[in-house]
Amino acid sequence: MDHLTVIVLLALFEISSVVGITGGYRARNGKFPYQVSLQTDFSEFGNFCSGSILNENWVLTAASCVLPDPSYYYVVAGTPDWTNLGKYGTKHRIDVVFIHPDNANDRSIDIALIQLENPIQFSKNVKSINLPDSDIEKPGLPVVVSGWGENNKITGEQNKKLHYFNAKVFDRNYCREKYPGLLDSSMCTISRKGQGVCFRDSGSPIVAGDVLIGMASNRISCGNGNPDRNIRIWAFVDWIKSYINE
Repeated sequence: MDHLTVIVLLALFEISSVVGITGGYRARNGKFPYQVSLQTDFSEFGNFCSGSILNENWVLTAASCVLPDPSYYYVVAGTPDWTNLGKYGTKHRIDVVFIHPDNANDRSIDIALIQLENPIQFSKNVKSINLPDSDIEKPGLPVVVSGWGENNKITGEQNKKLHYFNAKVFDRNYCREKYPGLLDSSMCTISRKGQGVCFRDSGSPIVAGDVLIGMASNRISCGNGNPDRNIRIWAFVDWIKSYINE
C-alpha cells in the first residue's frame, strides 16, 4: 500500500468517526435533486459525505469531507440510494477542490468547493439549488435537512436511502450559551429530540424553500436534543461566487 493511499484511508477514518440523519424520513426519488453523495471505492467507506449542486460544474461540500487526492473519490448525483445508481444516477470525477482559506486556522470554517471534470447533465432528478440573494436566516425559520449518514449513533448503522427531517433555525445568541465562541459564520438548527445530523452527514444541505441557507458541518448532535452547529451559507456567498461565476 503506497504512502498516499495510507493518508487517504486515515482521512476517511477521521471523516467517518467525527462526522446520519438520525430519526429522519425516507426521501422519495427526486425529492432532493440538488443533493449528491461523496463516495470512494474503498469498500469500508462507500458514501462518506454529502454535497449540493450549485451548477453544472460545481458542488459545495464541507472542508472536512475533502481527501488529499481527488482521484480517490467522486460525486454521485440523481439517486436516493447511494449503493445503486438506478435509472437516473450518474457518477462524476473530481477535477480540483478549493478549501476556504480560513479553514487552515479554524476548522469550524468547514466549507469547500468541488469542480467536476465534466458537467452534470440536469434532469428531473438532478438539479441545482439556489444560493441566497439576501440574509434570510432568522430564528424559527423552517428548514429541511437531508443526508445519508448514520441513523443510529450506537450501532453505527448507515442509511443507504436518502433521509431527511424538518428543523428550525435556532437563535444564534441562545446557541452561543450552549456553544461559547460560536462564530457569526455558523448557523444553529434544532428539531425534536431523536432527530439531527450524525456521522457521515457533513456537507448535507440545509434548505429553506428553494434556497440553500446552511450546510451540515463536522459538529454534530446525532439527535441528542442539542442544536446542530452548521455552516451559514450567507457568510460565504461572495467567496463561493468568486469561483463558480468565473
